[in-house]
Amino acid sequence: MIAAIPSPVWQPAPVRTLIIPTTAILTTGVSGAEAIIIAPAKHSADSVDYTLEPASWLSGTGDHISQCLVSVRPDCDDGNFTICWSTVVNGQASFFVGGGVPSAAYFVLCDIQTQQGRFKRISVTIPVVAYSPQSPARPVPTLPDGTPVPPNAIQLPDGSILTDDSGTPFIIA
Repeated sequence: MIAAIPSPVWQPAPVRTLIIPTTAILTTGVSGAEAIIIAPAKHSADSVDYTLEPASWLSGTGDHISQCLVSVRPDCDDGNFTICWSTVVNGQASFFVGGGVPSAAYFVLCDIQTQQGRFKRISVTIPVVAYSPQSPARPVPTLPDGTPVPPNAIQLPDGSILTDDSGTPFIIA
């Protein structure tokens, strides 16, 4: 297996790094999620990263995260909370969010896949604090087609982002 490559540019915020549980916290409920994690609250105006740490879940396997697909659970997607990008960095699944309605809680579904084929669906509950004014998500860098560019995307000397044939940015993972 290919071990995680340390990112030279960007590091996830330790205060918003959440441990992927080794066993199900909740076995029924939220859209087939295997686990539900409650994340630290954010202000509506905050654009912040959340990271899922797999060390306990993958302990002793020699396996590493290869992909993290993130979406807002459809029944709580009011159009005010935005997932700006998701990536794998330093062997962890990270995603960046912004916006949200004050006093609301958003359920983010994280589908994590590993190099050896393991899969885990986690629902991360992100509350938005009540006393902050509502703000839209701040824009993030995008490719010309609108694909978001995560901070660990490989940038060429001419400033362009290295992508595969489908237009997905290559990342330092």
